[in-house]
Amino acid sequence: MKQVLIVVDMQEDFVTGVLGSQAAQAVVEPIRQTIARYREKGWPVIFTADTHSMQETSQESRHIPCHCVKGEPGWQILSQLDPKDSPVVEKPSFLCLELHQAIGPLDPEDVIEICGVCTDICVVSNALYLRARYPDNPIVVLEKLCAGTTEENHKAALAVMKSCLIQVR
Repeated sequence: MKQVLIVVDMQEDFVTGVLGSQAAQAVVEPIRQTIARYREKGWPVIFTADTHSMQETSQESRHIPCHCVKGEPGWQILSQLDPKDSPVVEKPSFLCLELHQAIGPLDPEDVIEICGVCTDICVVSNALYLRARYPDNPIVVLEKLCAGTTEENHKAALAVMKSCLIQVR
C-alpha cells in the first residue's frame, strides 16, 4: 500500500497575501511536517497551484480579489514546503481536472490524503473529484491540515465531504 498526499493551493496569496488568514498560516508547519514524513517513506507529494492571469474575466475574477497571478510572488508555493521535487499541477479554477494524471494508477488499497486551503472551496472541490475518479480508494481529508475561509465554512465543507464517503481525520 502507498499513500499520495495532495497539497491544495498552499500559495503565498492564500497564506500571507491578499486572501491569507491566520488559519492558513497555522496549518503551514503541520503540512511541512507531513510532507517530510511522506518524503521519508518515498510516497508521492503533489501540489496544486491556483493559476490566473491579469486579463482573466471568469466568474471567480469578478467575485474574488485578484490572486495567484502566474509568475507573481503570490502565485508561488510556500518555500518552506519545499515543492521543488514534487509535481505542481496548475489549475485555472477551484477544481484540478488534471490531478488524476499526476496521481496515476492506484491499487484499491492505496490512500489519497488531502490538505491545504481553502477547505470550503478548493479542498472540497478536489476531494469530491477524487472520490468520483477513484471510487475504490480511501480518500482522506486531514482536517487539522486544512483552513477554510471561515471556521463555520470549514466545518460545513468537512460535513459535506463526510456525507460523500470522504474520510475526515
